[in-house]
Amino acid sequence: MSAVMADFDTTPPHTTCYNHFLTTGKKCVYSSPNDMERCPAPPDPPKTSRSVPLFQHQISMNKRSEDHTLGRRYDTTKPVTTAVKMVFTCPEPQNPDPNDDSSGLGVCLWVGANCNSTGWVSKDNFSNCGKQLYIQRKGDIMNPKYPRVIGGCDFGPDLPNEVGCFNLAVNQKLFDAFNPTEEERSTGVLSNIMTWDFNNLKGSKKQNGPN
Repeated sequence: MSAVMADFDTTPPHTTCYNHFLTTGKKCVYSSPNDMERCPAPPDPPKTSRSVPLFQHQISMNKRSEDHTLGRRYDTTKPVTTAVKMVFTCPEPQNPDPNDDSSGLGVCLWVGANCNSTGWVSKDNFSNCGKQLYIQRKGDIMNPKYPRVIGGCDFGPDLPNEVGCFNLAVNQKLFDAFNPTEEERSTGVLSNIMTWDFNNLKGSKKQNGPN
């Protein structure tokens, strides 16, 4: 009797946000590592945010509430008022890249609606942890920053995917790297329109492609 060995797929399931883009709109995902599912690289970065807040860890006793509007290129922007908290911290990488150029710059992405879906990253699916993004002030193409995903943030209750998947918050080091104005420092929010995506728009850095 011959034995048949089954092949087990160890690839983690796609996150809520990945599936959202794959099944709506253009039905493709910018920066995807999958050549068949990746949208063609646009002339401008595909994700925009009208403001980007600092995040705070959930255990922090100091809360900040800011009004900020988060939008996408093709949809009407939707206002969101929230105290941004990082509720999930990515595990430390087991084999850190000695040539990593992120220099401690970090972002947290949406954990999903009421923390009941995966958003881009959560305790139930953290396959996007450690991936490199690029982020820049809109129009300032000469000064992009390259942070890594270090956690998931709660941007408030009942956000639809078309808002939550564009949410992003930054750590203090990344905030400071954008040379914030005095007003931005006092509010803890980068007020210019920001553009960002996973750093794999052309498919040449697939290790950074979203899942």
